[in-house]
Amino acid sequence: MACRPFGAEYAYAPRWNRWERSLILRLGAIDLPTRMRARLILPYLRDASPRSVLDVGFGTGHWSFWLARDRSCRVMAVDADRSRVDEARQVAEALGLESLDFRAGHVPDAIADLPPQTFDLVIAIEVLQLVAPLAVCMRLLWGLLRPGGHLVAHVPALGYRRPYEQHLLDTEEIKRLCAESGFQIVRLTRSFGPYHRALVSVFGRSSAYGRGAAAALFPLLFVLGCLRPLEHPSGDSRLLIARRPFSPET
Repeated sequence: MACRPFGAEYAYAPRWNRWERSLILRLGAIDLPTRMRARLILPYLRDASPRSVLDVGFGTGHWSFWLARDRSCRVMAVDADRSRVDEARQVAEALGLESLDFRAGHVPDAIADLPPQTFDLVIAIEVLQLVAPLAVCMRLLWGLLRPGGHLVAHVPALGYRRPYEQHLLDTEEIKRLCAESGFQIVRLTRSFGPYHRALVSVFGRSSAYGRGAAAALFPLLFVLGCLRPLEHPSGDSRLLIARRPFSPET
């Protein structure tokens, strides 16, 4: 699996048939927004050298598997959906990845018993807007990081809150949360401008016609997406990289 594209491990999930598994192994995760976020975030993770990582709300597990495979990290992955936890464990077992630990539960309760200063890196991709109480969670994540450790998060900032979301995380709210929890912002940028939103919309419409249609159109849309940078001044998402600073108190 060393040369596989991002998300290729997902091919070993039991839900796929032989053709679908072969396609995912070759193309990686066939989900355009996921691959766009990966293109934005992976350069930072490649430059980092974490030994231990906490993946909050890991979902399909793409980030956890990539970190365990390409960065040989010890990863603790947490998600509220027990079926996803069970599926991720099956994938890890099929791949012989023993550096992954999966835990079912809602954040922050699911990680409240972890020892302080355990992780070099925390990733939270498309999840912080769902967490309640978020201020408590942010402070807990700060405490779980070693001094100098980083939080990498990506959240939607649509200007309105969708029914299933707990928070509207625009730039000012993110700054406030980081300041109150002790994080130092390293990078806070907008992503997914009009061009990439249009590509995602086309991909979403193709998905309505089934997996085959989405898979057929995905390579073209992915290549088109790579033609322009994801960061954009009118982007409706935010990439946050924040640091737990070194200080006498830590």
